[in-house]
Amino acid sequence: MGRKVDTTWYGTYLEAIAFENLSGDKPVGTPELADHLGVKPKTLARIRSAGRFIHEVLPGVKPEQIQCGYASLELLSKLWGADPSGAQSRLESVLANRTKLPELEDAIRRVKLGENKSSTESSLVGPSQLSFMARMDVWIASSDLVHFDSYRGTAFRLKPCLGSCPGYLINTENGQPSALVLCKQGSGWRDPAGVARELYEHAIARRHTAPAIWYVFEKDSAVLQHLAELSIWWGGSPTSDDPWLLLAYLTESGKLEVLFEEYFYNLIGSMTKGEGALRPNDLIATGEAMDGSKACITIPLRNIQPISAPTKHRPYSEVLRERLLAIAGQGDATSHQIDRLAAIDLGL
Repeated sequence: MGRKVDTTWYGTYLEAIAFENLSGDKPVGTPELADHLGVKPKTLARIRSAGRFIHEVLPGVKPEQIQCGYASLELLSKLWGADPSGAQSRLESVLANRTKLPELEDAIRRVKLGENKSSTESSLVGPSQLSFMARMDVWIASSDLVHFDSYRGTAFRLKPCLGSCPGYLINTENGQPSALVLCKQGSGWRDPAGVARELYEHAIARRHTAPAIWYVFEKDSAVLQHLAELSIWWGGSPTSDDPWLLLAYLTESGKLEVLFEEYFYNLIGSMTKGEGALRPNDLIATGEAMDGSKACITIPLRNIQPISAPTKHRPYSEVLRERLLAIAGQGDATSHQIDRLAAIDLGL
């Protein structure tokens, strides 16, 4: 039988969610929330990380299922990022508190050393079962780079560097960079707004690489939705005056689903009704005077763009259709591209 641990942390996590929901548009800082819940801010941060993780991987989890401490789920989330299949096989045991912390630490260490991975691509059969980057390699190789307006161009696979995402640099036929494609796997147990901000800032830092920066996600996620809203508030979305940031995710069938004008047209409609994931107050840092006075300041994290009704609302399939028609008009289309053009016309 596993050791007896304090499982009240999960109730604290649910209380935190309820308190934040009741606060409405008024932002609640971690110190204030921690004080309200009677825990230390650092402890609350760890509890929220564990809570987000378990809600991401097991959305219908019930309180009575959680018999482990938050530290166990913190370690499981790290293992999940490196070896999802192996971590998933341990989920039930971890929740029941049958897996000790040293066992999880050892599993993480082994995976980092390249040992004991629970699955290999050679034993998998379907495209949805391949690793994300293997699926992206397949998609890039079969795309003709038309999505990036670089037909007959060249794709270079980029390795992660200083914490950056893996991805691809796309060059045109003339050797000019046209797009930097950054591939992002899930991190649902982290605050999606915070992850989205990090990704936006990273995209800003990489703008010198190519005219267009793409983020392709492993699947649709809360981070993707938050990043879409940030591109509206801070600029770069397909409906902005300078549309440099494009967002997409890879479906299980291997299709690239691009969030384009049509998607942002609807998203802006929701945001103007106050139904967005982010509120203006989320984009502003506040500060209080340390001399005991009541003075306070507010500082926008970035310049906030005014939101206006978009005039364009095309799906990305229309852009692809125009490019494929141009290629066909030059007599340069392959049979594969003609099939793709027919599929777009049929709405497939």
